[in-house]
Amino acid sequence: MPMIRALIDPSPDALVAQRLTAKLGREGARRVLSAICRKFTNVELAALAARREAWSRPKQIPPQHWRSWGNLTSRGWGKTAACLDLITREIQAGRSRVLIMAAQNLTKTEAVQVDGLIRAAPPWFRPTYQPSDFVLEYPNGARAFAYTPEVPEAIRSENADLSWKSELQSWPKTTREEAYSNFVFATRVNGSRSIWDATPKKAHPILKRLLARAEKHPDKHVVVRGAIYENPHIDRSALEDMLEEYGGTQKGKEELLGEMLGDEDAIFRQEWFERTRRGIPDTFKRRARYHDPAITSDARHSDSTGVFDMGLGLDDQIYALRNHSGKHRAEDWATASIDAYVKDGLDLLWVETNRGGDSHAALLRVVARARGLELRELAKDEVPVRRLGIVNFRGVNTKRQKTVRAEGAAALCEKGRVTFAKGLESFEEKLCSFDGSDGGADDDIDAFVHGCHDLANLSGERADPLASFEGLVEIAEQVAQPMRTSDLAAMLGRVGGGGRI
Repeated sequence: MPMIRALIDPSPDALVAQRLTAKLGREGARRVLSAICRKFTNVELAALAARREAWSRPKQIPPQHWRSWGNLTSRGWGKTAACLDLITREIQAGRSRVLIMAAQNLTKTEAVQVDGLIRAAPPWFRPTYQPSDFVLEYPNGARAFAYTPEVPEAIRSENADLSWKSELQSWPKTTREEAYSNFVFATRVNGSRSIWDATPKKAHPILKRLLARAEKHPDKHVVVRGAIYENPHIDRSALEDMLEEYGGTQKGKEELLGEMLGDEDAIFRQEWFERTRRGIPDTFKRRARYHDPAITSDARHSDSTGVFDMGLGLDDQIYALRNHSGKHRAEDWATASIDAYVKDGLDLLWVETNRGGDSHAALLRVVARARGLELRELAKDEVPVRRLGIVNFRGVNTKRQKTVRAEGAAALCEKGRVTFAKGLESFEEKLCSFDGSDGGADDDIDAFVHGCHDLANLSGERADPLASFEGLVEIAEQVAQPMRTSDLAAMLGRVGGGGRI
């Protein structure tokens, strides 16, 4: 028994598995541990397996004293397992009697947290779940309540001595602040503590505050950082593939290396958007809708279609108005855009034609004709002018990389030329996380960037100040001529016959 006690001793000095692995390598440690385990009975082996901290890596075990313990690490690092083991020990030791917990939604809360706690508990201390009340009940009377940040007001109902907020980076944007604050206020009894885990996400407001708090009070607010390669159970071939595909990108830095990127790493910065907050005008010098269509029209298999409404104010400020992006069928976004052109007083439908070519113009023309409208394709340098019965269209095949295009839009934002309407907060956050890497769902960003280029004349177009007066000279000449009796009779006849002038 002395050997098994040494194996399950939770102190870092007794982490035999780690010491053996460091000395003998993974396979050597496996052979030695297998030989050791053959000396014990099944009951002893069950006890050994239940003491998960004996097999944890040192970073997965918190220090002796802590008020909050956070795991801000890469995907696959083992943060969920670390949280499950710690919570099980706290409840089993009687240090926690009431736990409250939530993941990004109720399905994840039950699948990751509830089921995870059941699996992590030793056989003699396994809790039972009451799904009608969303509560786990342990043999010693402790209870764990499952919540979702989607319904933040429900979190106010319990006073807990321990809370666990999982995958904070994925909590719904519209309710995460209220849900987080309710967790804070609900974990207030004497000696209460909190646990949280997340994958880094640039510009995430809650994660930024948690890091700032840990930096200010490192003695009680502990944050663990780590990368995916620290987990010896990750398949090395799979890891090599992931590093080859995402290495060096922002996504790779966050999800594989566990880095929390700062604003200095961003193409767009939130502070630029904050500086240009203002009301949206009623009148625009120009107003257009910009599209980055998906490859196919089947919403089940296609990418997202970027659809963005933007306008140029009389003050030459660019206004981002609405984001209609989503998995739309081609006929749906075309119909919606033709209708919006008429309803909202647009002067241009701008479409990226890299994918689809002339088919986009053909589809819009069919929809326009069905409404008695004519689709007019503008020349390369022609500035759109709104005319009755005409829908202005421009199809552009973009050749530059998306990061190069985005830098032009970012420069406009940095100079204070772009203002975002209310309701685009999640899009602003997405912009701040954008690094231009291929494979991301960035169609709405592409549509926004195209709008910035068009409205700021970054494409080199120059407005013709006489374009909107086209035909006025001919009209003036006709008005100056005296009306003939025959013309007047013809006009009166058309009116009398119910015709329109």
